[in-house]
Amino acid sequence: MDTEQIGRVKRRLERIGSQAAERKDTELMLEIIRVRGELGYWLNAEYQDDAAERLLLQLKGECLPHQKEDARILFYDGFGFDTRGLALIYLKALKKNGYQLLYVTAAENAEAQPQIMALLKEDQIVFSTPMTLAERLAWLRKLFIQEPFSTAFFYTTPWDAAGAAAFQELEGSCRRFQIDLTDHTLWVGTRAFDYCIEFREYGASNAVYGRGIPKEKLVELPYYPEIDRESPFQGFPFDPKGKKVIFSGGALHKTMDPAGTFYRIIDHLVTAHEDTIFLYAGWGDASKIREAEAKYPGRVYYVEERPDVYQLLRHADLYLNTYPVSGALMLQFAAEAGRVPVTLKHPWDDDPEGILIQQERLGETFTDFDACCAELDKLLTDDGYRREKEALLPGMVISEEDFTTRLDCLIRNPEPAWMENPKQYDTTLFRQAMAENFTEEMLTSAVINRETKRLYRFFPGLLAKKLLGKMHGGATSA
Repeated sequence: MDTEQIGRVKRRLERIGSQAAERKDTELMLEIIRVRGELGYWLNAEYQDDAAERLLLQLKGECLPHQKEDARILFYDGFGFDTRGLALIYLKALKKNGYQLLYVTAAENAEAQPQIMALLKEDQIVFSTPMTLAERLAWLRKLFIQEPFSTAFFYTTPWDAAGAAAFQELEGSCRRFQIDLTDHTLWVGTRAFDYCIEFREYGASNAVYGRGIPKEKLVELPYYPEIDRESPFQGFPFDPKGKKVIFSGGALHKTMDPAGTFYRIIDHLVTAHEDTIFLYAGWGDASKIREAEAKYPGRVYYVEERPDVYQLLRHADLYLNTYPVSGALMLQFAAEAGRVPVTLKHPWDDDPEGILIQQERLGETFTDFDACCAELDKLLTDDGYRREKEALLPGMVISEEDFTTRLDCLIRNPEPAWMENPKQYDTTLFRQAMAENFTEEMLTSAVINRETKRLYRFFPGLLAKKLLGKMHGGATSA
């Protein structure tokens, strides 16, 4: 979309923010931080929004005093996912290490988190009800003062203004860890923690060189996927006898690029190998995969997200990563299932790197379309070669036991930094590609949503577009 329009919106937000700060208008300041965080996340022109960080510092009150209790840990979860993401594996590790937990999340997430709720049945769970951003900040301040804990984990969305504002006020009163799930793009709150947990060198690079976080604040802890290995296999929507099954999955927007590259790979696979079937399990805009399904009946299948993804992989022969945006957890799922994951990426895109431990040993990441297809051909036709590659997969994902031990070590002694000097990745073209995919709908949804009602009057044009889009069913709901 028009970059000048984006610039006008950001400049207006900065002016409104300055005026709001002069009036000490907490709600308006938080709404602006929230909007700038979401815009920055989708645009990814830079890794830190200086205007948003200044507003956060202007909101900072005195440090929140509270009674410390070494065996008790606060875990703030702004995402509210159950098995997707990292909350469950962190909570399991903390429980195994003997800590008592104070888990804070939104009430609307409770029914969507059955495994977390079951895990924490003997711990304290605190739900926030729907409220304005200023009310949420006040609620968090009160909670943090009342409840005893000595360590706090900050795990949240890139635009959580109230959470970042509250956590920055815990400075000096407890040990604060930020879990950097979104290491490839912008998030707000770069001063809301004492230590930032990075899972790979790529994130460490963006933290130091992009966000200006001192390397002494970085600690390393790879993650593993939460896998339900006992979930029964629900079967394929086809008879796999005598066939080789290539599986892919995840959010479907990760398969969309103007050239239709991902779907060209599917074309190659089903036309070059008569004994193959391609299966995709995921969610989102399914128009392109449905087209492929119609084009190749009986050879291409699409199913919605399923709980037996691990078993799907175990019963498949290969995993094809998404393109132009690669999957991270799905890459780990494939490795854990013992299925070779093949990744095509842009030559300048380092985001897929470091998801697996010593990933370069596998040699299954390509920047050339033809080379990627040739490798798929070899893996499908040479069983011995495929088994050699599969033999490299064990140990490429950190074990649950190692993760649990290392997390406890971080809590007790987080002093060792990531490394002396993290490698610096050039992400210019990666960020440029994200900016090119930025749409007017993204802009509208970031500025006009249910948490930014005080801003509506400043952007009547965007508000009108939002309302018109809702009337026609064409916009993301606020």
